[in-house]
Amino acid sequence: MPKDKELPWYGDLSSLIEDTRHAAAFLVRIPTIATSSPGTKSSGAKSSGAKSPEFSGRMGQSMRAFPFVGVVIGIIGAIIFHLLSALHLPPAAAAIGTLASWIILTGALHEDGLADSCDALSAAPSGAPSDGAAQQRQKRIAILHAAAPIGAGGAWALIGIVTAQVALLDDLGRNDAGYPAGMALIAAATLSRAAMVAFAASLPVLKTSTLARKGGSPNLGQATFAVLVASIVALVTLGFGGAVQTFLLVSAATAGWVALCRNHFGGYNGDLCGALQQGVQTIVIASAVMST
Repeated sequence: MPKDKELPWYGDLSSLIEDTRHAAAFLVRIPTIATSSPGTKSSGAKSSGAKSPEFSGRMGQSMRAFPFVGVVIGIIGAIIFHLLSALHLPPAAAAIGTLASWIILTGALHEDGLADSCDALSAAPSGAPSDGAAQQRQKRIAILHAAAPIGAGGAWALIGIVTAQVALLDDLGRNDAGYPAGMALIAAATLSRAAMVAFAASLPVLKTSTLARKGGSPNLGQATFAVLVASIVALVTLGFGGAVQTFLLVSAATAGWVALCRNHFGGYNGDLCGALQQGVQTIVIASAVMST
């Protein structure tokens, strides 16, 4: 097989399968098997399995497969939502169970990123008022990477976003035996992970980020591929009108987050990607509510 850097942006089937395995290893906390390069030994991986030698250096390329992993995560969520609803639980309880299953499946990867990002944005940087923008930016980045307990900003962000998602899914779950909720879950899990790829392609990766050591920036072609895959999923799950409305909302939110992160951090890392994922996930579910 040609080297990764020699592949066209859409790659080939074997490369795409390998990228999907690597993407799953990064995004979920269940064992996955990463395809080995010739002459290397395969290694089992958990999301931390992205640390395997085979994963190093191909993070950016593998991000194009994020929507495929999102589809699977969304389908799992939809199944759990309908199973809980079949037990005659209230839609809100089914929503809580579904979101809890996603947190377990992903190891709260994105929720942790949301909390860290909001802590960095909400914390008042210490130092003299005369500190320049570059100094303030470095202080925010330091807060972003600090191994500290969750702060007030992060805690309120998590409470707010989980409450919003439960309320929205409760509304959807009361319509047509919960069918709109299941479709919205699939769309939300897929589009939110495609947004991460578009976001990552729009900014440089922070040098202090773990992603910087793993080739963490997809190119424009790989981001376009991810967005196209997610758009097809949105059309299938939300219908034409709902997909167009959702795409416009998600595009605006992603562009706004890109501008904010460029100004406040000068780049991106995994935490900032996770914060966007949670925000877009909520927007997609809210758009589904508006469309019903």
